[in-house]
Amino acid sequence: RVLFRSTILNNGINGVVINGGTGNTLRGNSIFNNDLLSLDLGGDGITANDAGDADTGANNLQNFPVLASAATGSGVTLITGSLDSVPNRTYRLEFFGNVECNVNGNGDGEVFLGAVNVTTPASGVTTFNAFLPVGRATNSSVSATATDPAGNTSEFSACATVDALPCAIDWTDTVEVRVGKLLANTRTGRCYQRVTIINSSDATLEAMPLYLALDDLVPEVGVVNSVGTTACSGVTGSPLVIVTTGGIRPGGRARVTVTFDRTTKRCVTFTPRVLGGPGVP
Repeated sequence: RVLFRSTILNNGINGVVINGGTGNTLRGNSIFNNDLLSLDLGGDGITANDAGDADTGANNLQNFPVLASAATGSGVTLITGSLDSVPNRTYRLEFFGNVECNVNGNGDGEVFLGAVNVTTPASGVTTFNAFLPVGRATNSSVSATATDPAGNTSEFSACATVDALPCAIDWTDTVEVRVGKLLANTRTGRCYQRVTIINSSDATLEAMPLYLALDDLVPEVGVVNSVGTTACSGVTGSPLVIVTTGGIRPGGRARVTVTFDRTTKRCVTFTPRVLGGPGVP
């Protein structure tokens, strides 16, 4: 049973009630402005999440995501959070924008913003960074649902208020940065250094794109493949090199070769910083 791209609003009770059974899937709907909950599993109000999602009932009482933050800017929205559910399964998370949060606590699903898939590890708890190519008004709210591989959709999550997206998000503490050996080419008068970025978290670093900032680089050394310099986050004036525009999966890696315009090895030292932003940060 699938409810797909339907609009349900202005009911004096709940928008959708699933009283029993499993495999009831809701995808891409617009459900909002109902007097009670927009989506209620069991018809008994908000069902609290449980550790490991071991409870049973309507749609197996699928846990909903827990949203940590939401921020928007330059036509994109970044939503972060976590999901605690059955281990080693892949879940579809759907995200919704709302003018305001449902007065009953958990969110509505007024405007479908997009979806991402996440896979829970052995602990059952995974975090996520959902980068959605759609902007939202600041001080509005977002909510989310989770659907398991068997098609059991959760209730809507609690809301997160949308803030302004900073010019850059610093992922340095989330990743491992490996700077390779400096290779000089005396014929071209340039030197080259391979930098590898490893995503050591359990959430995808979404394509924003991702940049490598070369902090503390001596001024005499130019960066041939720089796309600009940092202007609004941490150390300013540092050369920026694009690492990837495709994101990095958990455990995945991306590599970039930095090209310098002089070959004096002792002069080419820098402190790496990994940044993401909808524009050059």
